[in-house]
Amino acid sequence: METTRSRFTFGRARTLIGYVAATAMLAIGVLALVNPLLVAPLLGLEVIAPRGLSQMRGYFGGILTMMGAASLWALPNRPRFGSWLRLVGLIWSADAVGRLVGMILDGAWTPGSILLFAIVAIFAAGLLLASIEDPKRRRAASDATGS
Repeated sequence: METTRSRFTFGRARTLIGYVAATAMLAIGVLALVNPLLVAPLLGLEVIAPRGLSQMRGYFGGILTMMGAASLWALPNRPRFGSWLRLVGLIWSADAVGRLVGMILDGAWTPGSILLFAIVAIFAAGLLLASIEDPKRRRAASDATGS
């Protein structure tokens, strides 16, 4: 009886990074919805008024929860919903660029800023890479349909 050994390929790596990014977004988003005072210090923010809590819940809670959930929904449904992953990846890319510009202009080269920049850049890259359709799958699908 011959067993086939599963190889860790580029396609599997990019999918894994996509799932990690999506799960982290969803977790941080839900945490920000439930307890924004816990998430604020992680991001280097301080909430000083009730309006700040609403901002934390709205932006970090609502948007991250939706982006994480949409990514988790789109990942197993590729290539049909690869554009969703591209959109979320581009949003994270814009966040990474904004953080980099902020670090340069504001001189905010702290370990926390650098760490958040790296995490955001990895999320962006992972989701953008996960959105790319695997050429082998495309060929197999076109062979199966006869087109």
